[in-house]
Amino acid sequence: PISNSYQSRTIASVVKHFNWSYVTTINTNDLYGEDGIEQFTNIFLDRNNSDASRVCIASKLDIDLTENDDNSAGYYNDLSENLIAPWRRNASVIVYYGTTPYALRLLEALESRKNNESDNQNFFLANFRWHR
Repeated sequence: PISNSYQSRTIASVVKHFNWSYVTTINTNDLYGEDGIEQFTNIFLDRNNSDASRVCIASKLDIDLTENDDNSAGYYNDLSENLIAPWRRNASVIVYYGTTPYALRLLEALESRKNNESDNQNFFLANFRWHR
């Protein structure tokens, strides 16, 4: 398997390449999701990194697996609302660390809001493990 460290550096390189300056992160609140997001975030907090001051983590959200045992649509609608709240619209990329079931439910909730929101376009970057 590909390490979180390698994946985090790769995702950070994509963020830098496209000059995205505001990023929203979301992860499952398990060891895998929390570690991956922490490693990704630390890249931009490292004062020795010349790109650190160019990227702002606009918001950080967690998918609470203990509160989410029924995987209800309402839970994901609330998360998607937090992702697209007006004060967070300046973030053009969402970085996700977690596994497929949670990513798919979140993407479905975001897609259902797409027709109700402005033409604001967001990109969704996910770690390797999300497809499993």
